[in-house]
Amino acid sequence: MRAIVAIATLALATGAANAAPIYLACDGKTTAIRQGEKDRVFKEVRSLTVDFSAKAVTLEGQGPTPIDWMDETWVDFAAKDQEGLVSGVLMGSIDRIRGWMYAHIITLTDGVHIFEGACKPAKKSLERARR
Repeated sequence: MRAIVAIATLALATGAANAAPIYLACDGKTTAIRQGEKDRVFKEVRSLTVDFSAKAVTLEGQGPTPIDWMDETWVDFAAKDQEGLVSGVLMGSIDRIRGWMYAHIITLTDGVHIFEGACKPAKKSLERARR
């Protein structure tokens, strides 16, 4: 039920140019992929902020990533300079119907991470709450 509320919130927010950011808590897994080594998989909860006014999505621990495309079902986000990206979110998508998301993240120390999770509404960014 909470996922449906999250999706309804995302759907309504796209119509308002000055809408407040939407904070989501995404419970899922990260797969760390390092060339020549076995993938590491670990569970985690990460905050996700969708800011339609700024046309950006922010995944916990990363800078804002521009919204590349969206419709009633999906919000896609991607780095503007993917070839020149040294670290950060390369690309990702949010399924507005099921509340599911994924993101490919380039790290400086641990190769590529792929985060996949189910998102629910949060009162504010988990990252801010931890400080």
